[in-house]
Order: sequence, then C-alpha cells, then structure tokens
Amino acid sequence: MNSVVIPTETVESLSKRMSSENVVENSAKRGCSGCLLSGDRCSNRTTKMDAQAILDAMPAYALLIDSTHHIVGANKAFYQAMNLDLPDVIGAYCPKLVHGLNHPFHGCPLEEAVAMGGLESVERELFDPARRHWIKTAVYPTGQFTEDGHPIFLHTAEDITAQKLTAKRLTKEQKLQHAISEILRLSLKDISLDDILKKALNIILAAPQIGLEKKGCIFLVEDDRETLVMKVQVGLEEPVKQSCARVGFGTCLCGQAALTQSIQYSTTLDERHSITYPGISDHGHTCLPLVSGGRTLGVINTYLKKGRRRDSEGKKFLITAANVLSGVLVRRQAEMELKASIGRLQRTFKQTILTISKISEEIDQYTAGHQKRVAQMARAIAQEMGLDPDRVEGIEVAGLVHDIGKVAVPASILSKPGRLNEFEMGLVRTHSETGYDILKEVDFPWPIAQIVRQHHERLNNSGYPDKIPGESMLMEAKILAVADVFEAMSSHRPYRPGLGVSAALNELLQKKGTFFDSEVVDTCLKLVVEKGFKFN
Repeated sequence: MNSVVIPTETVESLSKRMSSENVVENSAKRGCSGCLLSGDRCSNRTTKMDAQAILDAMPAYALLIDSTHHIVGANKAFYQAMNLDLPDVIGAYCPKLVHGLNHPFHGCPLEEAVAMGGLESVERELFDPARRHWIKTAVYPTGQFTEDGHPIFLHTAEDITAQKLTAKRLTKEQKLQHAISEILRLSLKDISLDDILKKALNIILAAPQIGLEKKGCIFLVEDDRETLVMKVQVGLEEPVKQSCARVGFGTCLCGQAALTQSIQYSTTLDERHSITYPGISDHGHTCLPLVSGGRTLGVINTYLKKGRRRDSEGKKFLITAANVLSGVLVRRQAEMELKASIGRLQRTFKQTILTISKISEEIDQYTAGHQKRVAQMARAIAQEMGLDPDRVEGIEVAGLVHDIGKVAVPASILSKPGRLNEFEMGLVRTHSETGYDILKEVDFPWPIAQIVRQHHERLNNSGYPDKIPGESMLMEAKILAVADVFEAMSSHRPYRPGLGVSAALNELLQKKGTFFDSEVVDTCLKLVVEKGFKFN
C-alpha cells in the first residue's frame, strides 16, 4: 500500500485564512459562473444543475479537478465535509485546501495520472498516519478540458478505515481460529504427549497480534495433585527452568491459576510473583489453568511483550486454546488408560492361552512344548508372508491351543510307545473336532476354533475331520498345518528320536501343492534354510 502524510492542520482553520473573494476571483478566472466547464471546451453543454446533480448523487467525496490541481467542481459530500460552500471550493488549489501544502504530496494519484498522459485511471489506497485513517482514492480521465486547455479528471475519495479494520479483525480471527484447529488436530496425531504439548505451546506463542513473547511453558499435574510439574518449555532462561520445575498450588501466578482455576494476568512483577531469582527482569504473564470436570490438569504460562496489554480477542483466543488443550489432554489420558487396560487384558488373555496350552501338554507328556514351538513357527511364516499383524497374532494364538482337543483322548493312547493301530489313530484324530467344540464358545477376535478344526485338513481332501478341499481352508489353517508337521518331524520324542530338519523339509517339499500350500511351504523353507530359523 502507498502511504501519504497528511498534515494535521484542520481544513476549517485553512478556510478561515483563505479569502472568499480570492476563491471566487480564481473561479471567475478559470471559467464562467454558469457552467462547471468553461469556454468552447464545453462541447457537451451540460447545465450546471445537471452536472452538479450527478456529482451530488455520489456518496464518496468527488471532485472535478484539472491537471494543475485546481478544483473545477465538487459534490456536496466533499464541500460539506470541508465545512465550506461550493463557491468557496471552485477554483481552489486542492493540495492547499485539503492538505495544507503548496505542492502535491508524495504519491499523489493525480500526479501519476497526469504523468501517464491523462489517458488512464489511477486507483490507490492511502494511509493517513496522523489521523490513522485509510482512504480509497481514484482519478479518472473525463476527456474534458478547461478553457486553458488543461485536462479535467474526476477525483473520488472514500474513507475505508472501517472496512480495513473489519478485514484486519477478520484476518486475525481467521488466523487465531486456524491456530485453535491446529491444536485440536494434534490429538489425532500418533505422537507422544510431550510432543503434543511442545507443538501446542509453539502454536500458542506464535499466534498473531496478541502480544506474546516467544517463550513460555506448560505445567501438568501428575502424581502429586497439589503440584505443577513443568513438562515443556520454550525460550526460558536456566534460572526459570530450575526454580519453576515444580510449583505448588497457590505459589506464584501459575500456582494461583492452578488453585483458583482462573486466569492470572499481570503486566509487571507484582506481589503475586513470589518465585524470583537474582537478576530477574520485569515482565508480565498470562497464566491459564487447564481444567476438566472441576479438576486442574495443568497451567499454560505465557509472557507478555514489554508495553503490551491483552485485548479482548487475545484473551478469547488464549481461553479457547486452554479449553481445547484441556480436551486434548483428557482424550490422550483416556487413550493411555485404555491402552494400559487393553495391555493388561492382553497379558491376561495370553496367560490364559498359555495355561490352556499347558493343560493339554500335561495330559500328553510326549508333546510337551510342541504347541509353543508350532506357534513360533506359524507366527514366523505368517510374518514372512506379509500378513496383517492382527492375523499374525491370531495364528500364534491358534498354534498355542491347536492340540487342546487331546484332553479327550485317553492318556494311555497318547503315551503309548510305538505305532498306533487304526482304532487308536481314529481316537487321536478326534482331537481337531474336540478342540473346535471346546473353543467355539470363546469370543476370540479371530476364528481360532475354525483354525484348530482345519489344521489337519489337506489340499487334496485327504485330511480330517471334514475332508474339505484346499480352497475351503483358511490361510491360517494352511500355515498351521505346515508348522505342525515341521515341528513334529524335526523334534525329538521320548518314544523316537527326531527325524531332523532335512527330513521334515523333504516331507513338505514332496507334498507341496497336494497336501500343503505351495507358498506356505516355500516360506517355511526360506525361513529355515536362508534365514536360519530355530525354535526358542
């Protein structure tokens, strides 16, 4: 924007010093009294009443002014604002009449229009620092001339201070609202609480036009419900960080804000500022309590710039920011408590699963640790295949309980050394279905019962208990089937030595695509041969 200094001398005082006779004389010299445009140049022959009516209809100040800055015509809005009559205005030198100058002011739009040949319009917004007003001014060529041959321009001026202030206020409010939105969005980000507080503090301190220094801190209430603990800070000197690391309720301005749950505001070091240190400089504060459900969560401590006082918009912003941050804290604390609760439940769940696994192994001593090792292998295969972490966890759980149905098989059969007969094998094969019956009523977040039922099914329908084809099998069951065979063949049993890793892998490779899923077998082979997988 262009800026022009307009003298503070009033138009009224100037007009008193100007002789009406001289003004009228100047008017007579520049044209006739019956027309705003004089001599042969008045080709349109518009009457004075017609032209004046047009000018007076304009709400903004309007002048007809020639290239030498002499006024040829003026509307009522202008000459009444000048506290003059129209005859006193006509013929006057505009810079003198309006600005008290004997020459055009720097940045005058009429000067620019004349310099451009008088053929183009010039529009400007000018600021008057003396009266702190904004003026929207424009100069338009009319194509008319005075009898002396000087081009005539239409010059309008409108005080737009109110619009400027409104736009400035709306821009400020928009920026402050954006800052509030940024604080609110922090709660949706996967970052630590300390990061949330640090980012929120920086957003608050950077808020425009509210007079805050680029330093402050945020306190939270932790285990001691009567003490504020400084969690994050920006720009604080070392003595402040040390002396204010922990602040009791009621101590200094921040402690008062925490105790009273009300804003503590000061422009200087007053009696409330009880925490001091040698060399402390005078400063002001706005301390805002973070409150939710009647409980103090913490305090935001900000520093005021020297000589600045808070305004209503700044106060409103800080209160809103504190309320939003309080909500963010409550939400984050609730999430942390929920995660802790879920963690406890998961640990309890895992312990329950391990207990169930141990129950079945107590019955079948020969397969002690088998379920745990199968779960390890199945998890490794699922991860290597890129399955979703939640599915991986479900596969591991299924592995830990996949032989739970053996509780229904007589211990004498499970512990029998040597080969089982057909009848005995038939009883052992019931463990998949029995495991399903035991687990189907448990509300797992995964299809554990169905995985357990299918872990002895085979792609070519030769498995049990349902002889389903490979396309009907769950991928989790296909993974568990490979892990189960690999562990059973490679591990030692009391009634036989382990057949070894090579024999287990050969068995899987020979039956890949017929009994076992090809991708799962290839992944198992990669884990063992290339990545050196071993059971814990």
